[in-house]
Amino acid sequence: VVEARVYGRPSSVVGTLLCAEYTSLLPLAEPDLRSHLASCLQAHKIPRIMKRVESLAKTRTGKLSRNV
Repeated sequence: VVEARVYGRPSSVVGTLLCAEYTSLLPLAEPDLRSHLASCLQAHKIPRIMKRVESLAKTRTGKLSRNV
């Protein structure tokens, strides 16, 4: 994973659903990514939805945009 952005999306079932967008040099299998995150994070901090994207939006100063 080169860059990642994690954000909350409103959900009528659980309140807020954690989602992640990430860039990587090579395709990653989602089970492998989840396994790695499970070794580093508590279960409630692992995003439910993970999506590989080509690039993440950035501001003019090069920081990740917070507007999703």
